[in-house]
Amino acid sequence: MGNPKASSSLYRLPEKAKVAGVCAGIADYLGFEIWHVRLAVVLAFFLTGGGPVILAYIIAWFILEPSSISSRVKSETHSTSSKSAQFSANLEAKLRDAKDKIFSSKGVEQEMSTKELRTKLEKIQKRIQSLEAYVTSTEYTFKRELAE
Repeated sequence: MGNPKASSSLYRLPEKAKVAGVCAGIADYLGFEIWHVRLAVVLAFFLTGGGPVILAYIIAWFILEPSSISSRVKSETHSTSSKSAQFSANLEAKLRDAKDKIFSSKGVEQEMSTKELRTKLEKIQKRIQSLEAYVTSTEYTFKRELAE
């Protein structure tokens, strides 16, 4: 249950926070999953009537220093964040291009753009239907079993 990567200092982790990062900091310090600590806090809240847990959370919020983004969090999120940032940038560029193409045309041209988009969408839909029909066919199953 414990994690060998447990932190040596107790801090709040605002970058992983739902409220203030207290549970995330405790989980990091003890080497537990964050959801385990959050579940324990919710259970304690209901078992104690809520008051003591809220008071303890607020006190911990003010006493515990927020950590800067730790090197561990940076290393865990760097690769995924750079990939997602690249993906987001590419997607935004494609959306801008499509938006420019659609909204730059006027009157008849705009209607034509809509027709072109509808035609492309219908072609894609037909292709997906044919792929679904093939994948669910007995021919596909037979060929897959032969290949194995």
